[in-house]
Amino acid sequence: MKIPQPLSRFRIMASVFVAASGILLAAGVGRAADDAPRGLDVYLLRHAESMGNVTGDYSEENQRTFSPKGLEQVAGIVEKLKAHHFDHIMVSPTHRTRQTILPYLKAHGLTAEIWPEVEECCCDLRGNASPARVIPQGDPVIIEEDEALYFRIREDGSIRYAPGDDAEGVAQIFKARDEVLKRFGQSGQSVLIVTHSCTGSRIMEALLGIKPAGRFAPANAAVTHLRQETNGVFRLVLFNDEPFEQRYYWKHADGRDALPGRPLRLSLIPRFVAQQSDQEYRVAWRLSDSKRQHVTSGAETFRPAGGSDGEILSIELPTESADYGQMWSLNTRLYSGDKLLHSWQHSILFPSYLSLAGSWKIKDGDEPAWAATDFDDGAWTETLVPGGWEADALPGYDGTAWYRISFSVPDDMRARWGDQPLAVAFGAVDDADETFLNGERIGQSGTFPPEKTTAWDRPRVYEFDSALLSDKNTLAVRVSDWEGGGGVWKGPVAVGPASELKRVTGVE
Repeated sequence: MKIPQPLSRFRIMASVFVAASGILLAAGVGRAADDAPRGLDVYLLRHAESMGNVTGDYSEENQRTFSPKGLEQVAGIVEKLKAHHFDHIMVSPTHRTRQTILPYLKAHGLTAEIWPEVEECCCDLRGNASPARVIPQGDPVIIEEDEALYFRIREDGSIRYAPGDDAEGVAQIFKARDEVLKRFGQSGQSVLIVTHSCTGSRIMEALLGIKPAGRFAPANAAVTHLRQETNGVFRLVLFNDEPFEQRYYWKHADGRDALPGRPLRLSLIPRFVAQQSDQEYRVAWRLSDSKRQHVTSGAETFRPAGGSDGEILSIELPTESADYGQMWSLNTRLYSGDKLLHSWQHSILFPSYLSLAGSWKIKDGDEPAWAATDFDDGAWTETLVPGGWEADALPGYDGTAWYRISFSVPDDMRARWGDQPLAVAFGAVDDADETFLNGERIGQSGTFPPEKTTAWDRPRVYEFDSALLSDKNTLAVRVSDWEGGGGVWKGPVAVGPASELKRVTGVE
């Protein structure tokens, strides 16, 4: 039986307990004005694996049911957390988060506090929205009758949030962060937040001082630990049960593929977030061509800046001796003084296909005329592809929309293609698509409403005869999405030899 907590017979008991605990909380968190800051330890625990995580069907029943692996995770939660001490425990109001932490609460005779701010949200949020001033509210917080002794509700937190767009979602994330810092910041205490994947990742980012864009992927029933230093800056100590060690990677600075003869600029990017450090690091690299012959090498030094998740440094590499279809390698080593911290190899492909990633046009609706080459899409909205439309041009939209892009193939690339079969490729489109090149239908994946068969995570390679290409080309993609994210969300997005695109996407 479910009991709406504000109306249950436990309400009076909970109110007395909250009032008393508020006094204890004030005594525990407050400090004299002349006390030195003592930092804060924030632990995050994602709920155990649900059937929704396994099947991708996030129905209420699946979200309330643990998978066999999830049941094992719940059974082991007491043992997992025994190495940690928590002064306060905050839990998302969902059934799966409460049930994940319940064995630990029972084993230690503890009571956790329900926090609507840490409920799952923002899975499509990419960090570009400004926070809304008001977050819509939803249903009352409800706990099960047999759980009432182990969970209490904040007097200002008895209603769940219901963000409907990115601005409201980021406002919920910042509210969660601000509530943690207001109540516990610089208290010297340890707090545990039992939350979800998307919200947990973005709370981590908010605490680390970067835009909440989902860079992290918290694992089910895994512990993450952030520590606030006395200067107020947070750093990662533990991520997914493992000591956190920073890693870096190279990224194409302009977002374009490497082309023979065009200088290639690469940016060194922290894999998660650069943690503030006065220590100097040195990165050394060596570029080799497809025959493993030395092309160039170099080294740079840097000091990470706290809260920065952008470029650490950039390098420019010569590519005059490269050719289409070749794979070069950039071998990199990271040092602290003379100590080698880690090394990695970055592969640089000079593709024989043409990337179409970048700015496209998009419009919601469904008109067959939008497939035509001569249709004027000048008034349509620009959008970045790949990337789901929910976080860009069409927030919160479920339905049908069309993408369009015009492109030309460089003469030297076209000559290399010759008369071999060509194809258009997408890494994935959510949920179903129908694709047209120069007005001709070349492929479809999934089925459109009313049948609604999703192919949201399947790569597409649509073959066509090379004679269909002209000097100027138009690619139009009709897409239908009926829940969650939608659109051309995963790369590669390209046109070129069918054999090469099949290899890149893994399509047989």
